[in-house]
Parts: sequence; C-alpha cells; structure tokens
Amino acid sequence: MSFILHMWQSFLALHPWGWVTAGVILLVGFIKRKAIGAVTSAAWKKCDAWFWEKLRSKLQLQQHTSQTGETQLKTYSGTFQDFTYRSTPRNSHTLTISSNGFLHSVPVNDTHLFLGIKRGTFIEVDTEATVGLYSELVRRVRVGET
Repeated sequence: MSFILHMWQSFLALHPWGWVTAGVILLVGFIKRKAIGAVTSAAWKKCDAWFWEKLRSKLQLQQHTSQTGETQLKTYSGTFQDFTYRSTPRNSHTLTISSNGFLHSVPVNDTHLFLGIKRGTFIEVDTEATVGLYSELVRRVRVGET
C-alpha cells in the first residue's frame, strides 16, 4: 500500500499536470458515483450470495424431525466411574461411565439410584430423554458383574 502512495505522490510531484489529472479523475468519480455504487453493490450481493450458498452446502444443516415433548428411551451400559453435580455449562448432575475404552458423560436428573454403587462396577442404566430438555430422566439402574 505504501508503494502505491509513493507512486501517486511521485506522479503529483514530477508532473505539473498531475494535479489537473487528479482533479479530472475526482470530478469523473464524483459524477459517476451512483453508477460506481450500483456496480459495487451488485458485485457485493453476488459475492455474498455465493459465500452463503457455499457455506450452506458445506454445513448441510440438520433436519430436525423430533417434536418438543417426544421421549426416547436409551440404555447405557458400562463400568461406573462417577455421579457428580456440575454447575457448568449448566446446573446438572452427570453420570460418567466407561464403555469399550471410552468415557461417556450423560447429563441426568438428581436421583438416589446411584448411591452405594462403587467405582468400577458394571451397570446398565435405562433413561428417558425428552426432546427439548437438557438432562435425561433415570428410570432403572441394573448392577451386574464385570
């Protein structure tokens, strides 16, 4: 950018007609400002539409099929790790189990069903997930052998 400014200043300094040329260019730009604005506006709209179309095609927005209030029954099985209260990102209780070498953290409601279960015990947990709610409702806990 500084190179362009240097060239422009050199043009004005070396040529006595540089100021006249600059004035003519400014006058033509001032007269044609509406046409220049229309061209740049049309080009901007075309680039904007192209960008958002590409972004939508890359993201492939998910189709939300479930309705608010519908419930889904889920079963988690694995080795019990922890049942804790966490205040972030939301105030909730979290069940953590490990299954096939992966840790699964499930936000669940406050329940007494996990009291007395020791870490490392194999469990199966049946939950009811309601669409629109953050935590799942624990329905049944089965404790088994590893």
